[in-house]
Amino acid sequence: MSSKKSIWHAQVRDYELDSQGIVNNANFLHYFEHARHMALSKDFGINFMAYQEQGIDLVMSEMCIKYHASLYSEDSFRVETHFLMQGRLRIIAEQQILIENKVVATAKTTIVCKDRKKGKPMMPKEMFEAITR
Repeated sequence: MSSKKSIWHAQVRDYELDSQGIVNNANFLHYFEHARHMALSKDFGINFMAYQEQGIDLVMSEMCIKYHASLYSEDSFRVETHFLMQGRLRIIAEQQILIENKVVATAKTTIVCKDRKKGKPMMPKEMFEAITR
């Protein structure tokens, strides 16, 4: 696992609520996705656009979310993200959403890099090194 823990802070917006007055479960996907993207680009220096221009796409192949509590209007929360390599081709992102020290949701996401022309998984050396250092 990388030694870095990336943290992204946010606040619930009213349009993210469902008819029960809590954050709709689909919005948790957005929170986790944005936090992963920010962590990879800002903390690990991974330039998504540069990889896309080279014909390499980062693709989510699997995601599991466990909900422990609800988020409500104007709740301030943080998403903590840790990355690790699973073999040479898979990046695992382990994340949790917290309000102070209370866990609201956890997620485990598998990400692979895909060579667009060949249609096969591959891992750029620079990305592997960024995750494992």
